[in-house]
Amino acid sequence: MMINVKRTVTMIAAAAVFFVCGASTVCADSQYIDNDKVYSKEDEKTIYISSDKFLYNFDGNVAGVTVCGYAGSLTDIAIPEEINGRAVAAIDKDAFAGNKKITSLTVPSCIVDIGDGAFNGCTSLEKVTLSGGTQILDNVFCDCPKLKEIVFPYGISEINNSFRNCTALSRVKFSRGVSKLGDGSFNGCISIEKIEWSTGLYYLGDVFDGSTMLSKIHIPKGIVIIDGAFDDCSFAEVLELPDSLLYINSGFSGCTALRSVNLPDGLVYIGKAFGECTSLKDIKIPSGTNVDEDAFEGCNDIVIKKSGINAAWVVTIVIASLLFAACLIYTFIKAKISENTRNK
Repeated sequence: MMINVKRTVTMIAAAAVFFVCGASTVCADSQYIDNDKVYSKEDEKTIYISSDKFLYNFDGNVAGVTVCGYAGSLTDIAIPEEINGRAVAAIDKDAFAGNKKITSLTVPSCIVDIGDGAFNGCTSLEKVTLSGGTQILDNVFCDCPKLKEIVFPYGISEINNSFRNCTALSRVKFSRGVSKLGDGSFNGCISIEKIEWSTGLYYLGDVFDGSTMLSKIHIPKGIVIIDGAFDDCSFAEVLELPDSLLYINSGFSGCTALRSVNLPDGLVYIGKAFGECTSLKDIKIPSGTNVDEDAFEGCNDIVIKKSGINAAWVVTIVIASLLFAACLIYTFIKAKISENTRNK
């Protein structure tokens, strides 16, 4: 009986592959085939692995490759701009969540979307370099206890609940493009000492609660609304507010070391903003500002005064009126001279 050697070898190889793939489904860590083809199939989604160990798929939501994990051993990770000639456009949700090896991360400008929880719980991550292509960062780098600083480049416009409980984070720098900091963005970042603001921000949500290392809270020009921004910053002694500010819905409760506050003249409303600021002794409320009855709850020794009309504002109005009158007189005289010249 003739034996087809080629066919027999093929069958043995196929059996070996089947054995490896079948057996590996029992252990998630050794589940996949490192051949730049199929990595896994789950939830009707096929995941591939590249030669440099990045996992990826095509989810249909972006026009390009979505990175969904890393199976290599490097600790300094740079997300590639392309994989096998295809442009990388996104990072999937939970893609690197819980990774305990990565110490530094670089995200290129081609990434237009980072999924929810993509880098949460990366307990060894110390450095993140972002590019301006990503528009929204939402719940991305929470619970990274070794991350020391973060710089937001121009192009990132909104940040929401992204760096919660990064307890080693000491420096945060915003670019001109960031216009909104949403609720929870840096809550629980107890080591923040320095915040470098830039123009463009108009709203501060529940952002820096519990940043206990801040000795001075400086709110930048352009901010219109503060809504829970710096509650329980217990080391802050000074609060600097911009003239652009109109509403303080909440924001400084539990700042027990706060000694002085200069409220801007144009402030329209103060909500439950300064509760339990026990070191605050006196404050001047601008004329016309509406104040919630619980705005200073627990500030037992505070003396509240209503300020009168701002003298500088009055001088400005008077000068502007005089200049306007002078312009009218000049225009009238010029018109008369022109009329007399025509009549001659």
